[in-house]
Amino acid sequence: MALATLTAASVPLACASEGEHEPEPGVEPATAPDGSADARDTDDGGGATSDSATLDAGPCSSSKLCVAAIPTDETVRLTDLWGSGATDVWAVGTRGTILHYDGATWEKADPVAPEGGAGFTLRSVWLERPDDVWIADGHSIWHGTGWKGPHASDWSFVVASEDEPAPTAIRGRGRTVFIARSMRGANPFYSIQGWLSATDGWTDAGLETIPIFAEYFLTFNAIAVSRQDEAWALADVFSSEGYVYRIGRPSDPASESPWQVEEYDFKSSTRRALGVWGDDSAVWLVGTKGLLRRITRSAVPSKSFEIVESPVRADLHDVFGFGPADVWAVGEASTVLHWDGNAWTKVSTPFDHLNETERPTFESIWGSSPTDIWIAGDGTMVHFDGGAQ
Repeated sequence: MALATLTAASVPLACASEGEHEPEPGVEPATAPDGSADARDTDDGGGATSDSATLDAGPCSSSKLCVAAIPTDETVRLTDLWGSGATDVWAVGTRGTILHYDGATWEKADPVAPEGGAGFTLRSVWLERPDDVWIADGHSIWHGTGWKGPHASDWSFVVASEDEPAPTAIRGRGRTVFIARSMRGANPFYSIQGWLSATDGWTDAGLETIPIFAEYFLTFNAIAVSRQDEAWALADVFSSEGYVYRIGRPSDPASESPWQVEEYDFKSSTRRALGVWGDDSAVWLVGTKGLLRRITRSAVPSKSFEIVESPVRADLHDVFGFGPADVWAVGEASTVLHWDGNAWTKVSTPFDHLNETERPTFESIWGSSPTDIWIAGDGTMVHFDGGAQ
């Protein structure tokens, strides 16, 4: 499937182009991510989280990655983080957890429960300005006007109905915000489709979106905006077959849709892409079993990513960078990788002294600058201060 837009009925999902694949003997598809089949998951188990339960700031590694003090406990999995700057960083996770960093301290927001959504995992957070905060929780799309302290909630919600795909990822740039939705795995017609849509922002009237793309049985798990006129979305089918899509402006000026979607080959039939980041120079994918892929700006017309050698076989969950010679990737067993423009190298972490099975999984990475980077994961937050001595 090379090009498609959202219609009332979509054709069945076409297989991804195989192309020239690297040999991947013995690699099994990873298990389904939390809630991939039915994103309306609740977080039973693990007990309640005390607002006063704070992880003490931990040690630092030789790479200047340091464990940060956060007001939650080890049973909370932080799934995503983003910020508008060094003094305005947000993290979200299981049991409706919302954390905020003001440049000095992480605080935890009082629980917020949109209609029918108490206890849901918050899956994605994005903002570009302090007064324009977006969250997706697999049940609702949230919009906030900024952090006003842990006890002051100021959220608007659009709650997905049972027959709508579940909102799972949000990213944007400027006034354009892209929303990815995943099938619920239920019987209603629309709930077994994954959707991509765009909006010009939250208004007093609520949320108005432009449909871009829909396909049966897709689970969208990540989206990134590489520049004002381009975004990239990752999807899979039942946590097995992986797909990469580029969202761009249509080449046909007479097109009725302001966006078109094209499938790209990332050269793997057995591994899935789980994280994506890009800028005007290149787009990076990371995924299961150490998958690393890149497409440079000049290669975008080829619709094919290049294979980049990986120093690990751990699943990589997220990627973020600051240019062609400064890109970071994180994943399971506290894996942190860095790209210097020539090769990926493994970075030491404060958890290296633990057995591999005891190390927390890192789910997300974001930074305000090359010397101010945050990494979030299983009950932990790690900070990189490139200027620390």
